Order: sequence, then C-alpha cells, then structure tokens
Amino acid sequence: MSFFSIVAPKIDRRNLRNITVREGEPILLDVKIIGEPPPDVTWSMNNKSLQETSYRRIENVPYNSKFFHDNPERKDSGTYKIQASNKYGSDTAEIEITVVCKYNIPLN
Repeated sequence: MSFFSIVAPKIDRRNLRNITVREGEPILLDVKIIGEPPPDVTWSMNNKSLQETSYRRIENVPYNSKFFHDNPERKDSGTYKIQASNKYGSDTAEIEITVVCKYNIPLN
C-alpha cells in the first residue's frame, strides 16, 4: 500500500524578520517551506511581482526558497511578501526591508 501525504503549505518564519541594510549591502533571505506536493513559491515587493535581474535573484527548490539582492538601493525598501501554494492551500508571510544611505547622513 502506498501512502501519499496531503499537506497545505506552511512557511517557516524563523528567518523572516524585518531588516535594515545599507545601500550595496547584500540581502539573503533563506526560507524553508513545507507542503505536499511541494508548493509553488512566488515573491513580491509592495504587491508587485518581483522581476529577477543580474543583481536580484530567486532560487526555488522543493521545500526551500532563497531571495538574493546583491546591490540594494534605497528604492528597494518596502514590504516583501513570499507566498507558497499548492492544491491544498496557501501561506503568505511578509517582512519589511529598509535600505538606508551608505553614508552616515542623518535623514531628519
């Protein structure tokens, strides 16, 4: 007898904390995801789908998603959302990423 698991997606939030980085300081988000079948994963920023570039990459493999940004600028500040979904459900998590000027200039 074969056994097939049916598990709605669940995003592991342990590595998802709001962060502040300086311009040019690389960002890496490494997120574990459970679900059977393995969920499809998408990333967005400020409710817009994230487009990959030479400096911004997403690597999705079963049960894990990594978001890389090698050279963030202040315009990359915002609400980042990861969504995992399969035919049994979906899960969404959000974090705030704030990119500050690389020089120590007061913003007020």
